[in-house]
Amino acid sequence: MADAKMRTRAPWWEFRPVLMAREPFECYGSLRGIRCDSEYVRANHGRGSGPYPGSIDYAVYSYQTPIAWHLAATDEWVVTSERFSPTTDHHQSRMRTALFTTDEQYRAAREVIDRYAED
Repeated sequence: MADAKMRTRAPWWEFRPVLMAREPFECYGSLRGIRCDSEYVRANHGRGSGPYPGSIDYAVYSYQTPIAWHLAATDEWVVTSERFSPTTDHHQSRMRTALFTTDEQYRAAREVIDRYAED
């Protein structure tokens, strides 16, 4: 399956289903999500080597910087709090919102969005 092409400026609710399914995606080079492992993240970027070695199965990159990763062993997400460029900070904020918004909040947001889309 080819990576989903997403708009770089897509709102968080468009990223949420892709992230929850851990599907690969690309935003024309600036933001992407890939299936990988801890060794790949550590070997290529030195991050993701916290107290969870061997359990990363998916990572989100802003340019070449890993900004979020999924821990397979515990089914948890980590979004780094380390600061980078303004663009990468914006990507982190969008991923944080997409990942940590509850299902109930997501459904409520989708209802409002869909209602206005019908007008």
